[in-house]
Amino acid sequence: MTVLAAKEKLHHYIDDADEKKVFELLLLLENDEDNSHTIYDEDTLKILRERSEEYLSGRSITYTPEESLIRIRAHRKQNGI
Repeated sequence: MTVLAAKEKLHHYIDDADEKKVFELLLLLENDEDNSHTIYDEDTLKILRERSEEYLSGRSITYTPEESLIRIRAHRKQNGI
């Protein structure tokens, strides 16, 4: 894809985007302009991206907040905490 084609695609996307998407894109672009406030280094970002991919693909096990509390309570009870 050429830069011109990408710009045209973005332009069409923005024209058809709802209000929420427009502001999300603006926020993304504004944040990208000033990375001096970034709190994660590249290694941490890599780990977060990998975990996100594992979650989205279904390869990782996830729990609801309620399930997590049950597991924590059972662990504490088992270990006398």
